[in-house]
Amino acid sequence: AGGAGLNANGTSGTANLGGGGGGARSRSSGPTGGNGGSGVVILSYSQAAPNIVTFNSSGSFVVPTGVTSVDYLVVAGGGGATTGAGGGADTAGSAGGAGGYQTGSGFSLTFSTPYSITVGAGGSGSSTPSSNGSSGSNSIFSSITSIGGGGAGRSSGSLSTNGLSGGSGGGAGTWNTGTGGSGTPGQGNNGGPNTGVRGGSGGGGASAAGTAGGVINGGAGGAGSASPFSGTPVTYAGGGSGGSRSDGSATPG
Repeated sequence: AGGAGLNANGTSGTANLGGGGGGARSRSSGPTGGNGGSGVVILSYSQAAPNIVTFNSSGSFVVPTGVTSVDYLVVAGGGGATTGAGGGADTAGSAGGAGGYQTGSGFSLTFSTPYSITVGAGGSGSSTPSSNGSSGSNSIFSSITSIGGGGAGRSSGSLSTNGLSGGSGGGAGTWNTGTGGSGTPGQGNNGGPNTGVRGGSGGGGASAAGTAGGVINGGAGGAGSASPFSGTPVTYAGGGSGGSRSDGSATPG
């Protein structure tokens, strides 16, 4: 669900899975960090037979006759990644954190009442090493709010910054020592730190934290969470992987 960090443009998180964007390497002309994937809201209830309602975009849910509660999955938009600095710096970009992930059962509702549904957009990846990745937007169902994934820290020499906090945190910027963004308890995990090396840091995921980048390879994105909510298990909210230098590699969550 998270985007891959490449020796070029980073890939974006998959739409409606809430993954973080993958980091890019600024070696050729104009590479861009991957965008975060958009979120999703899924509701399940029984009314003579099981029913599943999936919101890939914002809308409204009107409680059907005889329904008093629903099971839910609420995933926010993932954070955007960054690109690295070319020339003598030769750094890679870091990855965005996954959108917040929440699931539960038996959530009480009132018959015939309309409930607003907000599906968060993914954050934008940056195309300049002096800019952070943008954080994702929240997804909301009634009183359940999943927080958008944190954007990655910028990766430009003295301008390098820590990853941004969110549902899961973004990876720290490369070159200087920094910390990954904090994840929200119960929704996600921290982004990967940076120890002063040039491989991009991974974004946090729903099930695990992102890892630090290396001298060449990008850090792995934190693992997402597999849910059988809509039938076949699907993995949501994986962290993006940090960008690699040269022909290095990294693994998205």
